[in-house]
Amino acid sequence: MKKIVTFIILTIISFCLNAQIVDTIYLDLNKKGAEQQNYEFLRLVERESVDDNTVEVKDYFKSGKIESHSTYITQEYNKLQFISPTRNKSLLVDGTRKSWYENGQLRFVQECRKGEYLGFPKQYAQNGEDLFSVAQEMPQFSVKGYNSFGSYILKNINIPKSAREKGNVMLTIIIDKNGNISYARILKGINTTIDNEVKRVALLSPQWKSGKLDGKNVHITMTLPIMIK
Repeated sequence: MKKIVTFIILTIISFCLNAQIVDTIYLDLNKKGAEQQNYEFLRLVERESVDDNTVEVKDYFKSGKIESHSTYITQEYNKLQFISPTRNKSLLVDGTRKSWYENGQLRFVQECRKGEYLGFPKQYAQNGEDLFSVAQEMPQFSVKGYNSFGSYILKNINIPKSAREKGNVMLTIIIDKNGNISYARILKGINTTIDNEVKRVALLSPQWKSGKLDGKNVHITMTLPIMIK
């Protein structure tokens, strides 16, 4: 398995060299810096030359498929700036930001100009249909035996003692037109074991009441805090 992962990494980098300067950053599930043996995403930070202040940032899944692409303007390059570029005020996001699902479907597109976000991002579900953050009727979790979606998660996760910690997991989910959770992603987690277990249980969720827009069922994305006690 380690040889396969190394081959994928080298293949990605070889496609990006082309007379460019490329820095590599390994990221965990929450897109924080990680060791190579524990990474979930591979980030390549590319410049045309040492004097170039335009920097391309590309994130890849372990499978080698692209996960996101952004361009930044920086006054003075420092690799560490690009571990969390969206939180770094010295970097100006510029051009078109894009993100993809692992199946290759475009997830969102956001136009930017010198640090300013132009309007709202265009979002898509995994089948390519429009995805919404707000609707006239938002999805509802109403399942017998559970007070809330959070209580469903807590009753069904299985965390070994060695990994138990208290805290909040910020979980992004997509409830599709049929009321099923079709996608789950950890935005902010506690540790890898807890984060993966929350995501696993979320994807096994009982059916929700679908969200509606103009009387029609639509795909809805929501970000929810899950308190781990």
